[in-house]
Amino acid sequence: MKSGKKISIITALLLGFSIITAGCGNGDTQSSKVSSEAQSSVTVSSEAESKTEESKVKENSAESTPDTSSKEESSQASAEESSQTSESSGKSSSESKITPIVWEVTDTNGNNIYMMGSIHAGDADALIMPDYFETAYARCDALAVECDATSSLSTLTSISDLQKLVYSDGTTIKDHVPEDEYNSAVKLLTDAGSYSPLYDMYKPIMWSTLAEKAAVEYAGLSFNYAVDTTLINRSKKEGKELLEIESVESQMALLTSVPDETQYILFNQIAQENYLNEASNSINRIYVKWKTGALSDEDFNNDLSKLSPEEQTLIEDYNKMMEYDRNENMAQKAMEYLESGKKVMFVVGSAHFFKEKGIIQLMKNNGCTVRQLTHDDADPSVLTSSSEPADNSSEVSSESPVNETDPAVPRAA
Repeated sequence: MKSGKKISIITALLLGFSIITAGCGNGDTQSSKVSSEAQSSVTVSSEAESKTEESKVKENSAESTPDTSSKEESSQASAEESSQTSESSGKSSSESKITPIVWEVTDTNGNNIYMMGSIHAGDADALIMPDYFETAYARCDALAVECDATSSLSTLTSISDLQKLVYSDGTTIKDHVPEDEYNSAVKLLTDAGSYSPLYDMYKPIMWSTLAEKAAVEYAGLSFNYAVDTTLINRSKKEGKELLEIESVESQMALLTSVPDETQYILFNQIAQENYLNEASNSINRIYVKWKTGALSDEDFNNDLSKLSPEEQTLIEDYNKMMEYDRNENMAQKAMEYLESGKKVMFVVGSAHFFKEKGIIQLMKNNGCTVRQLTHDDADPSVLTSSSEPADNSSEVSSESPVNETDPAVPRAA
């Protein structure tokens, strides 16, 4: 494909899989671990093909041990932010600085659940939810999320999964993309302080993930404030039932099935001039809209006009696989929760809710009534009687979830 075609594609910040973004709230410890395992698996494949599988696994395990000092620093920083999360979550709305959209969805039998679009990176403001959210959350029996990546590390870090995301045929990224695009991508990551020559083993979609991570950080936001991760940890401490709408396995299967040609289109975008500035500005704009409840259909439109017809087809297929098909599955799950009579707080990436193929419209198509909550829906008696969130800082160092923008896991969209 020709270079220089800037296009608009929904980012992992909004659409994101839980295996990419929900687990970023505990620093870079697991990020380093997964990267190391991916790099080790490449070394094993290229230098020890004659070894048995058992030997390969042992060698990979030995090589993937994270640096102790960096792990301790990451864990300490994560514990501080996790402690802040536990102290902040559930406080009164007078302390909340945000007004994200929360919907009440009621079916024809009068059963209702609540829905909120998550944001997978932010600032400390995202830790304290408004009173109308807290009222709805207190009335719920369960929290439903894309998947609980915080307890599925073994699946994510398996060698078989990681080997699908790196080149194992003796080639590198330089053999698959134009030289000028490769050099631009290397410069971007180098300037961001995150480039390693070992990344040359990574497939293009993983480079896109690294670039997006750099853009989020350049925007001044942090994955430590991922809304879904905060709520997952909170629900566990409060004893609220946790429901997985999808699974780690199904998400990984989708991510590893992105065609090479589609990956090249995504890679081309990070090689564009001013990518970091433009991407970070877009991320900040979307984040402000999420905080103020101003997101709309227009924020999720894809501009593919600069692509060739063949490239447009590839991206449309990509959007169908990553967004539209998943929206239908999510809406079906929501209908099942309604039919069961279970009160659920349903939280997935914000991009899944909007446009004619979004969850909200699909729920309306199923005969449901959808109403946006306001401060008038806050019930002081419910807020007063709700239990205080327990401290979750003890989970950070030993069970910190995989960083979903880790270079060993590709960007979602």
